[in-house]
Amino acid sequence: MTKILFIEEDSEIREPLQKQLSSVGFEMVVCGTGPEAMEFLKSENPDLIICDVSNKGIKDCEPLKIVKENDQTFLTPFIVIAPEFDKKLFRSAMMHGADDFITKPLKLEDIYGVITTQLERKQRRKRITEAGFNTLRRNITRSLPHEFNTPLTGILGFSETLKSDLQELSLAEIAEMVNYINDSAKRLKSTAEKFLLYTNLQSVTTGDIQKDFLDNATTVVNRPLIMKIMAELKDYPPRVSDFRVNVTECKIHFFQEYFESVVRELIENAIKFSDAGTRISFTGKLLEGHYQIEITDKGSGIPQEFINEIGAFRQYKRHKYEQQGLGLGLAIVQGAMNLYDAGFEIDSEPGEKTACRLLFNLPE
Repeated sequence: MTKILFIEEDSEIREPLQKQLSSVGFEMVVCGTGPEAMEFLKSENPDLIICDVSNKGIKDCEPLKIVKENDQTFLTPFIVIAPEFDKKLFRSAMMHGADDFITKPLKLEDIYGVITTQLERKQRRKRITEAGFNTLRRNITRSLPHEFNTPLTGILGFSETLKSDLQELSLAEIAEMVNYINDSAKRLKSTAEKFLLYTNLQSVTTGDIQKDFLDNATTVVNRPLIMKIMAELKDYPPRVSDFRVNVTECKIHFFQEYFESVVRELIENAIKFSDAGTRISFTGKLLEGHYQIEITDKGSGIPQEFINEIGAFRQYKRHKYEQQGLGLGLAIVQGAMNLYDAGFEIDSEPGEKTACRLLFNLPE
């Protein structure tokens, strides 16, 4: 049964509406004051909240602000009731995340329609989210075993050969096997780190883990930091002469670990999808109160339909390019940027170029 929290101090309004909505199948929980409602919300999560913000003890839509600022309840539909339409109150309610705003006198058919609409929207959001997770699970099932088993097979196979036939192998053969084991271990480590980062971003986004430590995080972007990130990439040294780096130093509102991962993923893609000898440019500059990074390559490009469907565990042209990676890269970039309300866009012309732009907020 759908549970509705109704915050209303006037019994002449509260009791008839409680009875009417109960008669059409809703489980009604009523609270006469804002503090009473906040106490209830500490242990309960209703499907929808209706609040008369003219109640005594409620200042400037306080229950609304508390609900919408809580990671566990911010998606709960919140309907504001007011004695009359007031532009200032309406603007405040909308600014703090109200899902609807209705005025007295209350009619059952009106408020029932609003409730039904908001519950349908909530269900639609839930279906879309579940569909996304179902796709994610299917792609994990297809991709993850390959990404772990392939390097593990190589590590186990060559280590067994070294263990059993060491005396019969030449130094060149031993060196080749050791290098393969090392490369496979690095690939396995990279796969695990990307998977853990992606799941961490998902947990922060859905509120499964708190993000308080991220709220005040900053990163100083400068040329030394960008060059450090590039130097850590195994495919960078052969392409070092292809890069043009022009970075203006700036402090941005972004967790540094996430920033380094975002930049690393985009540079890796630029290297992977462009030929040696073609230019890759990296620029960072202040732009209209924000900080913009643009990474451009003269490579194969990405079709618009793929850009529109960016998601984890799906690689672009996996059959053509190296059969390594979960396809997590762009999903990690998008997830981290969304977490900070930062901008991310891809401008690509298949067969010509790809430009990835990141627009970061500055600290307040």
